[in-house]
Amino acid sequence: MMDDCVSRHRFNVDGLGTNVNFLMELAAHPAFAAGDVDTDFIPRHRDELFPTKEASERQVGMTVTVFNWESKWFIFRHHPSSVRSQPISLA
Repeated sequence: MMDDCVSRHRFNVDGLGTNVNFLMELAAHPAFAAGDVDTDFIPRHRDELFPTKEASERQVGMTVTVFNWESKWFIFRHHPSSVRSQPISLA
């Protein structure tokens, strides 16, 4: 099957985000491999191709913390006169 999705591990693309992982999952789908493909393939198999991922409380907390820190860093970098001389709090 397409040389096992072109060896699955030969891709190393830096910089812009790519959809290589999605294309490999698509090529590995049994219906796709069997040639049962039409223009409605992705919508018909959406739940299998894009499974819902639940975030843990820790992941949500880390994301909020990083966003909070990055937004404060952005303000500091672009508007330094508006930042008080106190240390940046991550809370």
